[in-house]
Amino acid sequence: MIKIFPDRIKSISTKIALAFFLASAFPMVIGLGVLMWGANHIQPEQSASYFRYTILGIETGILVLGGITAWMVAQHLGKPLKALVESANAIAEGDHFRKIKITNNDEIGQLQQAVDLMRSSLKEQIDRLDNAVVQRTVQLTQLNEQLIHDANNDKLTGLANRELFCNELKKELGQYHKDNKHLISVLFFDFDRFKLVNDSLGHAVGDALLCSIADRFRNCLRKTDMAARFGGDEFMILLSPVESTEHAMEAAQRLLKLFEKHHLLDGRQITSTASIGLVTADSRYTTADQMIRDADTAMYQAKLEGKGRVVRFDQQMLEDTKFRLRIQEDLNSVLKKNQLRVAYQPIVNLATMKTTGFEALIRWEHPDLGWIRPDQFIEIAEDTGKIVEIGEWILEQAVNDILELNKIFAEHGHLFSINVNVAKRQLMCPDFMNNLRRLLEKTKIDPAVLKIEITESTIVDPRSGMSDIINEIRLLGVKIAMDDFGTGHSSLSLLHKFKFDVLKIDQSFIRDMDQNRDIGAVLHATIELAQNTGMAIVAEGVETESQVSALIAHGCDMVQGYYFAKPMFYDDVVEFLNTPQEYRSAA
Repeated sequence: MIKIFPDRIKSISTKIALAFFLASAFPMVIGLGVLMWGANHIQPEQSASYFRYTILGIETGILVLGGITAWMVAQHLGKPLKALVESANAIAEGDHFRKIKITNNDEIGQLQQAVDLMRSSLKEQIDRLDNAVVQRTVQLTQLNEQLIHDANNDKLTGLANRELFCNELKKELGQYHKDNKHLISVLFFDFDRFKLVNDSLGHAVGDALLCSIADRFRNCLRKTDMAARFGGDEFMILLSPVESTEHAMEAAQRLLKLFEKHHLLDGRQITSTASIGLVTADSRYTTADQMIRDADTAMYQAKLEGKGRVVRFDQQMLEDTKFRLRIQEDLNSVLKKNQLRVAYQPIVNLATMKTTGFEALIRWEHPDLGWIRPDQFIEIAEDTGKIVEIGEWILEQAVNDILELNKIFAEHGHLFSINVNVAKRQLMCPDFMNNLRRLLEKTKIDPAVLKIEITESTIVDPRSGMSDIINEIRLLGVKIAMDDFGTGHSSLSLLHKFKFDVLKIDQSFIRDMDQNRDIGAVLHATIELAQNTGMAIVAEGVETESQVSALIAHGCDMVQGYYFAKPMFYDDVVEFLNTPQEYRSAA
């Protein structure tokens, strides 16, 4: 198409006006020329017809040229508009890279330029939006990965948590049932002395210890194994695969040795050995919870056997655990159902061979299980806190019984003392001293008749603050006896640190006295040292006449044990005291 408009004309309206002016002016000029020519050369009689046809020709020319002009204008305007429409459609369909060519300097060119600027701006906005979407997608992906990690891993140590461990164990157990050659084992870890670290050095050091433990697991386990933290200082290990239970036991022993090495934390060397329960898959286990339960049971047995060891689960442990759960449940109503009894074991003066007092011992008459030994429920009562309520009941019952007993035998000139064991948890109870004062005021008992027995392990606990409590008890006039001395928890220095009235030597000391001369020498020195500080000595667990004779030779003050009498209930005590005892002359 021949360019008909100069570039300097930038207005479309001017171009259209100019086009139509030229389109009308051209035929008019020709028509005027024809008319002028006709006026000079055509005869008058022909002029009317000539002029009519001439004007008609001019009009026709104007129409033809006007049409041609309109077509040319339409072509001139339509082509860039069509190109603009095509570009706009392409942009609308997402082709933001399609740059719009500026074809004119008129309004169409300005429109092309404006639309191209819009395209460019839209592209920039879309690019920014795309970048934002990419960044947001990355953030969401990272957040999702973090959420998945947090849902499956322990926040402190980074190890697997209980849920992830259980899911993995479930898969491994399912594979074992499909192929029993794919043997797996579970280890349940509980770290000894961790609570002491937390309480004495603070939770920050305790957390650092847990992280150090986790690092050791990561460094020593195979890629096919899994370590998990279940909470507190409890960890689980899944060994997969193992060749046999013995193979798993060897791995557990290696881990046990690993944790015998100290951790260097905050400039301190901290050792926390592990108690480990082990269980290996067999046909009995259909769920992950069953294996974890039995591994936990074996771990508890390891702690009972002295900690720092590996114990393999057996069925008897499960029965024992069920028994403990039954005991724990029934302890909640033992006092309401009046199932507890107090038995009394005589304490005999070796100089006179007469009973001078009794130790109150708890017994439980269970309606279904029969008589339950104290060692089967006292520890559970301490763990659950039930010992506080039970201890108060025993103390009150024993004081009332000894008052009644002293009334009965007062005419014979006898005054018996009563020893009552008090657990650490009971002593640490804020209400203990107030309850003791109320009991003394209520019963009007001579405080010197009552002797509170505290175990050696309770006294040496650095967190217990026993010194202050012992002083408060003694200020009331109540006597204090250290029980179980010689069990290996303390030294003779305690005899100077605490003002005890009575020292009770543990029966393990007495039992080995005949076979071991060294024990006899230590016993003699202990008795002499204690008596020099004003303490009376009671030997527990005396069962033979030779033991009685040896204790007399060592200068022991008092004894108690089966040689003299087994623990008995109140009615039997009265009968016992009214019956002459053969051991008095035999000894």
